[in-house]
Amino acid sequence: MVVPLLASRGVSAAEYIRAQTPIPASVEELQTTLDVSLEKEERVVEKVVFEKLKRRLETKPAWLRDLSFDFNLRSYYYKQVNRTDRINEALALGGELALVTGKFANFARVGFSYYGSYGLYAPEEREGSRLLGPDQENLGVLGQAYLELGTLEKLGARLYRQTLEWPYLNKRDNRMIPNTHEAYQIGRLGTGRDFGISHVTKIKRRDSERFVPMSEAAGAPGTDKGVTTAGMKLNLGQGRNLGVFNNYGWDTYNTAYVEASWIGPLARRSDYRVSAQFTDQRSVGDALVGDFNTDAFGIALAADRRGMLFKLSYTQTDKGGVIRNPWGGSPSYNSMMLENFSRASEKSLRFSFSWTGRGNRDALSGIVNLVTGWDAIDADTGLSLPDVTEYDFTADYKPRSGRSKGLWLRLRGAYANYEEGRDRWNVRVILNYPFNFL
Repeated sequence: MVVPLLASRGVSAAEYIRAQTPIPASVEELQTTLDVSLEKEERVVEKVVFEKLKRRLETKPAWLRDLSFDFNLRSYYYKQVNRTDRINEALALGGELALVTGKFANFARVGFSYYGSYGLYAPEEREGSRLLGPDQENLGVLGQAYLELGTLEKLGARLYRQTLEWPYLNKRDNRMIPNTHEAYQIGRLGTGRDFGISHVTKIKRRDSERFVPMSEAAGAPGTDKGVTTAGMKLNLGQGRNLGVFNNYGWDTYNTAYVEASWIGPLARRSDYRVSAQFTDQRSVGDALVGDFNTDAFGIALAADRRGMLFKLSYTQTDKGGVIRNPWGGSPSYNSMMLENFSRASEKSLRFSFSWTGRGNRDALSGIVNLVTGWDAIDADTGLSLPDVTEYDFTADYKPRSGRSKGLWLRLRGAYANYEEGRDRWNVRVILNYPFNFL
């Protein structure tokens, strides 16, 4: 995979991370938005296809010697039955073709990623899966094209099209192709005292080939405003971490996000983790997408035991309005496949259980989530909205050795039950397989 400046590693708490990473086996692997922000994603090489050519390049200049060329294959089936009985359905095949050079003069390199999604089964009357474009059109786009300068562990910069991992501004890779952004950023990673600063001008969303201004994506057509971000993450030692992040959407709204977590021993071969998060979101400048002021907080408790992981989390949103996330996935501990549980005044409680095989050949793992949300209102009218209970499950087949190593087959399902009796459900089957050509 291409290595982003502000990238993700490990596994998840929020749905947008959980959707794109394996199931955790311990509280150390259970990562939230705090963990994945300001992290360097390492390229994973299962097997080089052109080994002889790779060996020949070992004597070449660094920009050629360290060149990587990967194809990350993905197939995705998606079906959702909505509360109106309308169906969204498609089966697509495609993935990412990624090329990253080694460094020129030990200082600069370039990277490119072309993303494609091509419909194998895509009835026009069932559009809306976001695997494909409008009217079930095939997608093909140069989603990443960047220049990287410097050394990420000291101080580095990345310019132009790239993936981001940032609270409320991220790749949200839970369909065929991810969000990517046009951004200009600097940062330092891997020191325990890390930071990032960037200005993001445009976004290409999961079901589009077109980059549009950030303000337009937020709901203000015909405008051309960007988002300036700044954040830092501190490793305080003894399993304690603190992060502070801010996304300033010019003339739209500002989002401030704070998260802290700490890990400690619970019993023999068992650990616990406590995490807490807070979001403040409010309109700024010309308030192109409405005048509002809201906030949300959450707390999560987790404990592991021999490959089993138990989690309990609670979130609550202020009555001032729903928490918005048009530029990426929500970091909320209780965001799920169908609902974010971040409506105005909403409170939600989540219970999660996961199991991961611990043997070298054990390829099966699974996770079950149950979240219930209550007391939500319409921020404009003050009227009550229906309570919701959502049930999610994920099952993974991911061999750790043998000929199938690298294969990742995932089955996901979700059912949301609404107080007024009109429900919806979703099923997804995803296949991932990497080819490391060089």
